[in-house]
Order: sequence, then structure tokens, then C-alpha cells
Amino acid sequence: MKKLMLLFGMLSMVVTVSCKKNEVPVPSPPVPIETPPPAAVPTPTTTPPPAPELPPKKDGTLVNINNDGVNVNAQSGSKKTKVSVNSGGAAVEIKK
Repeated sequence: MKKLMLLFGMLSMVVTVSCKKNEVPVPSPPVPIETPPPAAVPTPTTTPPPAPELPPKKDGTLVNINNDGVNVNAQSGSKKTKVSVNSGGAAVEIKK
């Protein structure tokens, strides 16, 4: 009986040691390092140069519609055509 008690005692110690909860400390998350904001770069306050004016197209068609009527101007090389239609009448002009 003494041997049996001694055997149970040793068994209980082995079970206690083997089943002991192994607590591993969890490392704390790293502290984020705050980077300083970048230095402010002064923005230039100069105004850009004005856009160059485009020369009017020599060839093409221009249509104007308003309350007075319709004006159509067409140019192809040296040929010019003007057509005006309004409430008072109509006019056509063709130049070469």
C-alpha cells in the first residue's frame, strides 16, 4: 500500500509538471515612431505668362445664329462666301 501511495504521488507530480500551463509573456506591440511632417516648401507666387493668342484660321466655316437671323461665312483658300439670312431679307456674297 505504501508503494502504491508513493507511485500515485510521483504520478501526480509528473502530471502536474507536464500539464502546467506554460505562460509565455506576449510581447507588447512596438510603439509607432512618429515621423515629423516634411518641411513646408514655399510655393512660387509668380503668375504664368499669358497664353499666346492664336491667329484666326484662314480656311473654314463660321456659323452665327442669334435673334436677328443666321450668318454663315466660309473660306477656302482665296474663295470667300458670306450668307446672311434675317427677318428683313437675305444676302449672299461670294468672292474669289
